[in-house]
Amino acid sequence: MNESLPPESAKLSPDLPPRSADLSREPPFWQRWLYLATTLLLLLPLWTVARVPTVDGPTHLYTTWILRHLHDPGQPLIASTFEGVFAPVPNWLVQVLLYPLLGLTSAPVAEKL
Repeated sequence: MNESLPPESAKLSPDLPPRSADLSREPPFWQRWLYLATTLLLLLPLWTVARVPTVDGPTHLYTTWILRHLHDPGQPLIASTFEGVFAPVPNWLVQVLLYPLLGLTSAPVAEKL
């Protein structure tokens, strides 16, 4: 007798319908609300602090602020000190995402978004 096979009594009953993944049906109403409530609960600590405690977050905000004011006539010292290098360097996507957000919101809110 092969020990790796389950006994006959452990097999599914023929009375049960076959298990299939029906992805077309919507989850129950309560499940959607539970998912939403859990998501909001997990995001709550992010919005209760003034600044997000990250290691490189301030650096990304500063670099993006410099890029936004690189050709600003009100900030001539920035253009004479910094040069825009638009090459795909590590973490460049963060600056791409923060650039429009800094034009719409403050730096702490942009960092959280």
